[in-house]
Amino acid sequence: MNIIKDCWQGHRPLGQVFWGYYIGISFALLFVFGLIFRMLSDSMQAVFALAFIAFLLMYQVWALVSVWRCAKNSQRWRTLARFWVALMVVSFPIRVAIDYPHYANYVAARHQSTSAH
Repeated sequence: MNIIKDCWQGHRPLGQVFWGYYIGISFALLFVFGLIFRMLSDSMQAVFALAFIAFLLMYQVWALVSVWRCAKNSQRWRTLARFWVALMVVSFPIRVAIDYPHYANYVAARHQSTSAH
C-alpha cells in the first residue's frame, strides 16, 4: 500500500508513475476486461462493464492525480506531464459524449439480436 500512498503524495519518479502505473496498468486492465467481457453472457456483460467502468474511473483519478503530483520530480517532463493530465481531465466529458452513443447502439443491437433468437 505504500506505493499507492507514495504516488498519491508525489513521492515517486514521474516516469515510473506515468509509464508504469498510468499507461501500463491501464492497458493491462483494459486487456483483462476484454478477455473477461467476451466470456460472459449478454446479461452479465452489462453488469460487468458498469462495475469495471466504475473501478477504472477511480483508478484513472488516482493515476492522473499521481502523475500531476509526481511531475514535480522531473524538470524535463514536468510541464508536458501536467499538460497531459489537464488535457485528459478537460477532454473526459467530450470523450464520454462521443463514445456513449456508440456503446448504447452496441448494447441495443446485442439486445435485439439475442431477443430475436
